[in-house]
Amino acid sequence: MFAAMSLPPCSATTMHMIISCPVALLLSCLPLVAQHQVTASSAEDAIASHTVTIPTRIPSGSDLYCVEATIEGKTAWMVVDSGADGLIADERLAEPAGIKLVKSGQASGADGKVLTTFTGRVKEFVAGPAVIRNQDLFFVNLSNLGPFMIDGEEKPRGGQLGAGFLSSSGAVLDYNKNRLLVPKVKINGGIADAVM
Repeated sequence: MFAAMSLPPCSATTMHMIISCPVALLLSCLPLVAQHQVTASSAEDAIASHTVTIPTRIPSGSDLYCVEATIEGKTAWMVVDSGADGLIADERLAEPAGIKLVKSGQASGADGKVLTTFTGRVKEFVAGPAVIRNQDLFFVNLSNLGPFMIDGEEKPRGGQLGAGFLSSSGAVLDYNKNRLLVPKVKINGGIADAVM
């Protein structure tokens, strides 16, 4: 299908947008490519019309991408980690938020340490415009990791948005623009159902 498409000569700006456009969102850009109208602004408009944006930050001395989130109104910074299984929160967030935890098993981190996992019902988890309500989340003790340094201030480490969150929401991390893009459409009954 794509082999039959003929494209006009592209400017450096146009090619940069085609190459750096996140893969999952590239499909929303294809109609513009087919009409020979791809520019940096039209590709951005196509992405913006199909997604909500969650700004990411990279803490000082780190190469981790983080998003600011709240669990029951308590602020915490979550690592965007496609190598992790799902959405995991620090158990220290549970008690002040009134979340009752139940021991659920064990998990091992990238460092090989085995951690006890807990589940707890969260009334509201918010990351940018994405909202998850009345869901059970996994909690682990992340006290050994310490806070993040963002803009010269210590920020609480809240957990991670892992592959389960990313795939069920259809979210894509745009490394070039430091943002997490979440589709506005429903994805197979997943987390994106709750995205406003």
